[in-house]
Amino acid sequence: MTTTRASHAHALGPDAPSIQAPPRLRADLLWLSATALLFLLYHRVYLDRMFRIATESLGADWSHALVIPLISAYFIHQRRSELATITPRVYPPGLALLLAGLLSFGFWVYPGRNDMLQGYSMIVALLGLALFLRGPESMRILAFPILYLALGVKVADRLWEQLAWSLQLLAAQCAAATLSLLGVQASVAGSTILLSFSKAGLWVTEKLNVAEACSGLRSLMAFVALAAAMAYLVKRPWWHRLAIALLALPVALAVNVARVTVLGLLYLLDPRLVEGDFHKFVGLLMLLPAAGLFWLIGYVLDHLFIDVPDDRSPLQSASPTDATTPDASAAAVSIASSPQHESAPTLAQRCLALLRGFALTALLALAYGSTLAWLQPRLLSDALSRTTLMVLMFLMILMTLAVARELMLLLNRRSLVSHRPALACATAAGVLLAAVLSQNVLLAATQAVLIKESLPLRQPLFSLPTTLAPWQQQGEDERLTDNIIEQLGTRQFLSRTYRDTSSQPSQPGSTARLHLAYYTGTPDTVPHVPERCYVAAGAAPLYKGVVTLSVDSTPTSTSSKTAPASTSHTTEIPATLFTYSTTSSADSASTVVYFFVANGRYLATPDQVRLQGFDPRDRYSYYCKVEIGLPGVADSQLACSRAVALLNTALPSIIACLPDWTVVTTAGAPAEPAMTPREP
Repeated sequence: MTTTRASHAHALGPDAPSIQAPPRLRADLLWLSATALLFLLYHRVYLDRMFRIATESLGADWSHALVIPLISAYFIHQRRSELATITPRVYPPGLALLLAGLLSFGFWVYPGRNDMLQGYSMIVALLGLALFLRGPESMRILAFPILYLALGVKVADRLWEQLAWSLQLLAAQCAAATLSLLGVQASVAGSTILLSFSKAGLWVTEKLNVAEACSGLRSLMAFVALAAAMAYLVKRPWWHRLAIALLALPVALAVNVARVTVLGLLYLLDPRLVEGDFHKFVGLLMLLPAAGLFWLIGYVLDHLFIDVPDDRSPLQSASPTDATTPDASAAAVSIASSPQHESAPTLAQRCLALLRGFALTALLALAYGSTLAWLQPRLLSDALSRTTLMVLMFLMILMTLAVARELMLLLNRRSLVSHRPALACATAAGVLLAAVLSQNVLLAATQAVLIKESLPLRQPLFSLPTTLAPWQQQGEDERLTDNIIEQLGTRQFLSRTYRDTSSQPSQPGSTARLHLAYYTGTPDTVPHVPERCYVAAGAAPLYKGVVTLSVDSTPTSTSSKTAPASTSHTTEIPATLFTYSTTSSADSASTVVYFFVANGRYLATPDQVRLQGFDPRDRYSYYCKVEIGLPGVADSQLACSRAVALLNTALPSIIACLPDWTVVTTAGAPAEPAMTPREP
């Protein structure tokens, strides 16, 4: 070649091969950028959802998800020279993996509606895309950064709650044992640590609740990500990396126990130190000893065995000049041998590959839509019969296989060997373009709204009347700590005690604690339900079941899907009844009855809220937990009758605070009313 870059020749030495700028580099980058943009556009629903979860003010369990993609990008950047020496090779099975990930993501967006499986499907699609465009050899470098993204995927609420609860108990027990070794009298009731100490000359016992935020699960996810990053950043044997990753669990648990222990000691000095910003600061501070432990583990592993270089190794015969510029020499060989230095594919060839990829995905989407309509006719229009849909489904599958065959023949054509990477990128762009358009068509056909909008309360919950004859408020509204509010997941709540003035104070069920918590704009299950928080406080569960409450009331909001109406009548409300005991004796048992009002529906459990509380076509979403605590009531029938007695007078006022679903579905969301500041 006669045209060279002087800077490259100087860097590589006088005998280095001349390097010519790839003539189609700009076009390849343009097509690659378009493919990446379409990939993000197709997964925009999940990415937007995860961004909201990671940045929400209440509950930062997944804030580390914002950093995970940056760490993955750094991993790739760190090994960019090694990646540059690998010639891209089109690998058709990667296209099948890409299509499988796209189909899976589309299903879990709708009708599956599962955030966790959406995230994992996106990672499968990204693996397929990289495998298709770069080939198996490049995946030795790209596989880990892509799989590392899984640490930023939000775990399903049910799995999260069960794991958090187990870690809460473990953290409380280990911290109490550590405090006892330090000379502090500490015992455990559930996930609550009972601290006994002298206060103002008196011997007192106070409770330190190991909340979900202190369970160690939040730190576990962050520490696993930290351990994987530290294991991968340093070049070491694979079993060293695996050992560091596996040790992330005990390290996270040990550091979290130390955190709870420190909070227990601080509580003895000043209870205010275990709440608010300082409480969060202590949690962040624990990342430092965790990083130190991971470094120490790596240091020990690196010095367990010493690699002795083989005398026959070719590295011994390498000249000093060669050893000083390995990356530059490898890059020169890569560029010199790269097929990109052949003639660039024409625009017509790229467009043909794009159209074939588009046709492949479009036909696959039609087959998927036909199958979905055949299995669940209510999701799509019933204009076509089931027989027609079945025939259409089989035709689309046959046509998809035919297009896939033609596409593989195109990519394997000998005359296009040097164009394969560029044509594969165009094919991937066509696949993703069809996926984006098919997703929009499917959502338009089903009228599904994936991201729900928030609805304001018509009135603040604390405006609930203090007198609901014959029930009268007792004392002030309960104030919750910042830690409890974080667990609750909302700042729109009410905790108030009422007493039935028509009954004797000593009569069981004459006193009831009414707790309301309002959520909007999210279909997630409620994390803070009585059977969890009461047991965490040391209570023993005795019974849990679903009951039906027959309430005689006149609600001030109505919906065609619910029982409330404009005239007084009996409303059948499904509810969950939970009986527990705070001592070892069942005679001291208490009962709590709760249910949810979700988009005008009455539902008994959090799972029903997620699965049945929202029509996919609803633009807005809200739900309100209505909880009635009955201390000293162990009988289920008595608990139901006392809950109904309170709801007969309280339910209309509760419904008056919630959005009027009939108005929302007909006229849209009302303007948010001005809320009167609550008295401190």
